[in-house]
Amino acid sequence: MRNLKLSMGLVTAMATLFAIGSLIEDKKLSFLVWSLSAVPIAALFYSVRRKNRVIYGSIEMIAAIAALFFLFLRLGPGELTVELIAARTVAMLAIVYVMVRALDNIGEGLRPGSRQESRWTGLFPKAQK
Repeated sequence: MRNLKLSMGLVTAMATLFAIGSLIEDKKLSFLVWSLSAVPIAALFYSVRRKNRVIYGSIEMIAAIAALFFLFLRLGPGELTVELIAARTVAMLAIVYVMVRALDNIGEGLRPGSRQESRWTGLFPKAQK
């Protein structure tokens, strides 16, 4: 029940900030308010991460795959410049980083000694100390 109240409050705060940003005439100020609207969603995802890292990691992986998909949609034929190649490379590396974080969260969220954890460790063995 407490999480539901937190979730509803954070979503309400995000929607309110987004609505306020829509009403502001100054484009830069509007973008700032819209950027701030992401903070409540980040807090909501952090709450999910604290409760269940497997679910959070799965959400993170889905978001990274979606970001990569939309990045590839924008890779149309066009003039290839150093700046364009560099920007796309940086974007892809950032998405891969999110994917690695997703896998880390999934692995850390598995119950120690469970069959899933055993399979995970088989696929991704830890370094020897």
